[in-house]
Amino acid sequence: MLRHTRKTAYASDRTLPDNLVRSWADSASRFGLRSGLATGAAAMDPIRRITREAYEIEVTTARTWLESARLMRIGPGAIAANPDGISMNSPMVRLLHRIGLFDPMEVPAKGSSSLQRVMEHWMPLETASGFLWLASPDNTRSMQVASGRAYVRAHLLATAAGVDMHPLSQALQEFPEMRGPREALYQTLDLGAADQTLQMLSRVGFATEALGPSPRRSLDSLLRI
Repeated sequence: MLRHTRKTAYASDRTLPDNLVRSWADSASRFGLRSGLATGAAAMDPIRRITREAYEIEVTTARTWLESARLMRIGPGAIAANPDGISMNSPMVRLLHRIGLFDPMEVPAKGSSSLQRVMEHWMPLETASGFLWLASPDNTRSMQVASGRAYVRAHLLATAAGVDMHPLSQALQEFPEMRGPREALYQTLDLGAADQTLQMLSRVGFATEALGPSPRRSLDSLLRI
């Protein structure tokens, strides 16, 4: 019950426990995957650049932005009524939305002030002690399920060690506009030549804000008897 994703800034000066890194590798191998960890500026800066570019592509591409915009819940009333989307409850977002300066259905355009605001919210997501990745030797449906299991197990191991995880999956998406960042990420992680599939990329570290889990619907609301 303690496992959840903290989407806030992480400390930039803390290292990860060695035994946790070994546990990630051992756990991934049991599901038939490889794991790797990028640490230090030389390894992390290219990943920061790629993931930032990927996020900008996602938010400036109409169909992918709207896919998320339709799930945005702004303010406590909307969150309580629909606790299954993207909760947005910061005072600034609520103010901009109330005075009409933030319309979720307006796709941020390159060079616009709305895109600048969106990208400012991204910058804390570049903080981390490292970037953890999981790769599989093929991309069959069974391997995709195994990859999901491996990721949750990695997150459980991190939680037990007091470490936070936050997936950054934008550059892994397969729509045409994302081809450049996706190929750059494979090259950066040296996965292209091995013909592997990058199944997950997450930042890992120690969150500087102790925020709780996102709202969720009750179990009763999901059951039909």
